[in-house]
Parts: sequence; C-alpha cells; structure tokens
Amino acid sequence: MSELTKGFDISKWQDNNSTAQQIDFVKAYNNGIRFVMIKSSQALYQDEDILYNWKSSKAAGILRTAYHFLDWVADPVQQARYAWSLIKADPPELPPMLDYEYWGTVPANSEDLMWAWLQEMELLCGRPPLIYTGAYFWKAQANQDPKWKKYPLVIASYSTQGYMELNVDNMTPWDAWTFWQFTSKGSGPTYGAESANIDLDYFNGSYSDLLTFAGFTVPQPTPAPALLDNIYGEVHDLQTSINVRAAELETKVAADLEALRNHMNAESEYIKRLIRPGS
Repeated sequence: MSELTKGFDISKWQDNNSTAQQIDFVKAYNNGIRFVMIKSSQALYQDEDILYNWKSSKAAGILRTAYHFLDWVADPVQQARYAWSLIKADPPELPPMLDYEYWGTVPANSEDLMWAWLQEMELLCGRPPLIYTGAYFWKAQANQDPKWKKYPLVIASYSTQGYMELNVDNMTPWDAWTFWQFTSKGSGPTYGAESANIDLDYFNGSYSDLLTFAGFTVPQPTPAPALLDNIYGEVHDLQTSINVRAAELETKVAADLEALRNHMNAESEYIKRLIRPGS
C-alpha cells in the first residue's frame, strides 16, 4: 500500500444542534486528520453547520473542500452558482466537490445534470471539481467517456483497497483514484464529532503530495550529500582548532616545566652550600 493521508467528511449530522457543542477540529487534527470534505449545500439550500465548519476547520490547519449534493430537480447551473456563493469569499484549499450518488428516483439524464454542474463550477472556481461517487452507481447511471478523467475521483467503497481499485478499473473511466471514502464507521468522538460514527477518507499520497495537489509550494529539504559535506567541514575545522590549541598548551607546559626544574636545581645547590660551606 502506498503512503496515504487521512481525512474525513462532515455535515450537520456530525453535530447535535440541541447542544452547544460543535465539532472539535483541533482534536481532529491532533488525531491525524489533514483534510475535510464539508457539506455546503444541496439543491438550493445550505447545510446548517457550513459557516462554523468552514471557519473552524481552517483555523485548525485542516485543508478543506466543500461538497454539494446534486439534486435531480433544481437547475444544475443554479445549483453550482449557489454552492460557490457560499464559499467564494474564502475559497477552499482543495477543489470543490460534487456528490453524485443514488437518492430518490434517479433520472435518465442524471449524468447530463452532473456535467452541467461541473462545467459551471469549473468556470466559477477556476479548476476542475472533484467527483464523489460509487463504482456500481456510476456503472448503472453514467458512461465510460474519457472526458470524466479530467475531474479527480473521490470513490466511496467500504472495502479493501484492492477490491475498490478493481471496481474503479472495471466500472468507471478513471485509471486511478484521488480520494477514497473507506468507511462510514469511524469513531466520531475520536475526531471531535458528537455523532457516534463518521465517514473517513484517504488521499492517495503523502501529506506533501496533498499540499502539492492543493496548489501549495512544498519546501524542499536540503539534499543529504550537501548537508553531510557541511557537517564534515565543520568537524574538520573544529579538529584543526583543537590540534592548534593542544600544540600551544604543550609548548607552554614544557616551558613551565623547564623553568621549574631550573629553579629547583638552583634551590638545591643553595641548600647544599648552607649545610656544607665550601663544598
């Protein structure tokens, strides 16, 4: 398994609005969460907790995307404009996401509605949005046109990674996944939520890779050989200084010993003359 980075996705259902408590994003960060998919809207209404979740997750240092649950009735272009209006003043670090999944009676033109939303959102935010879906739903409702590959895949699959990737290969047009929602049974309290369970996700790469995906410039570490050369040079200079100082001390000690020896010899001769004059 390649290196993966953990995140979660949340909505009003992770918060009990009858209490003053809300999601503790600092606790989430301290327990390994590095990105969050926050529900912003559905159809033409916003999630009850979007304002708090949006501000507080950013303050905790967690990379954000906002997801919109695609409605089959409302105009998809208007849905995209509404979703963007909720976050454009403080844009997400990760691309916005469209939730394309089963609910109600799925119309025969559901993929056309999805395409219209994606096109409009891309115009608004300036980059290809993410698509959240399941492999079986995609196979049943959408097509295998390579045009979808432009939009990074967020695959929902509560299974092993191998099984998930096999389904991505066989049932979708994507060659690889970008995010994977791997369980709906994460411990809510562990990650600062009031709900018993929470959806957990992986990004397909390291945290450094995630920052690059988000568009941040990641500082590069000092190459190891140059660092070792610097250390070697410093040690060599220190050893040279020690050798020079040791030589100086050795010369001084030798001179002091010679002076002491001459002094003691002179004292000895003086004492002898006192004891035996004329000797």
